[in-house]
Amino acid sequence: MVTKVAQVSGLVKRGIENPESAFPEIRKMAVDADWEVREVAATALVEISRKRADEVRPRGRRAMVETHHCSRLLAVRKTANH
Repeated sequence: MVTKVAQVSGLVKRGIENPESAFPEIRKMAVDADWEVREVAATALVEISRKRADEVRPRGRRAMVETHHCSRLLAVRKTANH
């Protein structure tokens, strides 16, 4: 079980290089029953978006919206931008 972002550093690195290649794994983590795994998914997505914001945000929203945590994260970011 993945509970620390350090455990997915390779995924984050791959996501920075090619965000589309990391989404399937992040999506699986985002719907995990364990909240810690969902937190890691959200944090990985944020880390990737720091380097590839234009590519990640629109796709990330569609890819991650099915999870409560990520939906809440996007809502907070949306509110902060307005």
